[in-house]
Amino acid sequence: MFTRKAEGSVEIEVYISTAEEGKPVHKSLVVSMPEGSTIHDLLNELDRRKVIGKNFFKKLLKSGKFFTLLVGGKRVDVPDGLQQKLAAGEKVALITPMAGG
Repeated sequence: MFTRKAEGSVEIEVYISTAEEGKPVHKSLVVSMPEGSTIHDLLNELDRRKVIGKNFFKKLLKSGKFFTLLVGGKRVDVPDGLQQKLAAGEKVALITPMAGG
């Protein structure tokens, strides 16, 4: 699929694995973001697009529930790492537990 990258923007590969309404959800997409965007900006953009549901990421961050956030294969501490800037071609993965234990 061809996507035109806007001048001054970077493309970020995003993988999300979570559960919504008790059902597993796995999504993979490429998001174009302005240069200098942070992880927090990306999560806001995913909410704006309703990739998982209305304000999913905002609610997840506010809830304090455990989830894994990887950027370039390295774990990012939340909330401290949310201001980390994203580079072109960066790979971001957000994984939440599928069930309690």
